[in-house]
Amino acid sequence: MRCCCQSNRLNVGLLSVFGLAAAAFFSGCAPSSESVVQCFYVAQSSQHVLPSCEVYTLSVRPKEGRRLPTGSSSARSADDTLSSRLDIYVQTQYSRLHFEKNNELFKGSYTISFIVRDLNESVVRSNDVERLPVARSYGETVSSRSDAFLQTFLLSPGTYLLDIVIVDNGSGLRQRHRQNVEAKNFSNGKFSASDYLLFENAQSDQRGISLTPIFPSELSFVRDSIGMFQEVYSLQRGDTVRFHLSYASPRREGLAKPASKSTPYLLRPSQCTRPADSTYYSSDSVFIAGTNGTMQIFQYFPKPTVGVTSITRTVYRSRSGINDSIVNSMKTSIYPSTFPRYSSVDEEIAALSTIARSEEVDSLQSGSSHFERRVRIEMFWEKHGGAIRQKEFDDRVIEANILFSSCVEGWKTPMGITYIICGPPDYVECQGFGNETWYYDLGGNRALSVPFRLSLENEFGKYYEIVPFSVSDYLWQQIVDRWRRQ
Repeated sequence: MRCCCQSNRLNVGLLSVFGLAAAAFFSGCAPSSESVVQCFYVAQSSQHVLPSCEVYTLSVRPKEGRRLPTGSSSARSADDTLSSRLDIYVQTQYSRLHFEKNNELFKGSYTISFIVRDLNESVVRSNDVERLPVARSYGETVSSRSDAFLQTFLLSPGTYLLDIVIVDNGSGLRQRHRQNVEAKNFSNGKFSASDYLLFENAQSDQRGISLTPIFPSELSFVRDSIGMFQEVYSLQRGDTVRFHLSYASPRREGLAKPASKSTPYLLRPSQCTRPADSTYYSSDSVFIAGTNGTMQIFQYFPKPTVGVTSITRTVYRSRSGINDSIVNSMKTSIYPSTFPRYSSVDEEIAALSTIARSEEVDSLQSGSSHFERRVRIEMFWEKHGGAIRQKEFDDRVIEANILFSSCVEGWKTPMGITYIICGPPDYVECQGFGNETWYYDLGGNRALSVPFRLSLENEFGKYYEIVPFSVSDYLWQQIVDRWRRQ
């Protein structure tokens, strides 16, 4: 399918979790596979002008006595006590919504429709939720503040399709998201455990313990530690339960620095492809079941380090010399806490290497202190356009991080580097799945074309490479030289 589009420049509260078990799946609200096929750049940029949300789903063992509604089309067993509870956490950033000033407040309105279907596309559950966020100032409407809530469905165990449609009632803009969800079978008498739920803090009151979940996009900004909650089911008094947690990352390798005189071909950081087989943290905890039934565990652990980390949580149960185990794992990419801005002067110099000559980069790096390297950066820009051009470059880095980050920050990717140097494309052409070309009008019937192809797709998103030897080095260098003019 071919799709062409003119491009555009990028112009929580506490959630209660009572007796929660987590089988976590993380995602963001984005166009579903049934939507019109879009170029990756168009899809990414549209997410920043359309209403958008982040979704966190959990398959939970419902409390005893909870049964499926009479006549449920999802009933698959005569024993409806095998039902599962699907918890759907939704977080919507204020900056993605339309607000109108009303007296001294700014008020928004959006509706989220939840539709749970079986694999035959038959509707099993559905619900519409209207939200009315209120901000006290304009600055709050464009801040990182979010509106978050929980939607719950009772389901029979099995695999389902979850459609989420978010509609901004003020602007009329909408966006749809689809994902597969699993309602796990927590049958009585069978040893089982939830996936772990990441949380920021826990509060206790007369109703129980309330947790503030950590959404994946927030992991990079957690200060020192993360909480983990997990439930283990069908225990007997005296059972020994051991929890083993490990963090592993790919072996560290340096990132090749792109030279200003060449197009960044075949630039794929090793952490995007190498297995996370280098363990850098592990912890073991042992508990004895004091009663029959369910054990709930709340623990805090160190925040994972910057980069790709595989978090593996293994639960071991020992009873009368018989051992059972359950493994839950997830991968996450942690960015520096300053993201999407530079994390250090050295990173700023690395970004400048896309337009600076090798001898200039050596000079910038040779500063003996943080202060001296900062002074040399300012001197570099004094020779190449001054503070205004420096701000434009830095803004491009931020935008590239927002648009193209996956297993690494966006400015380190081929699409990110192209965006920083050349800017938003004047025209984007889709050429089948995983292929698109960016066009830049250089005037005088000249145009730079940059063809991309999908080279990697994983839990962190899509990673595109520039098709080797497909770009005019002469025209590329002309655009680089524009950054270097006085």
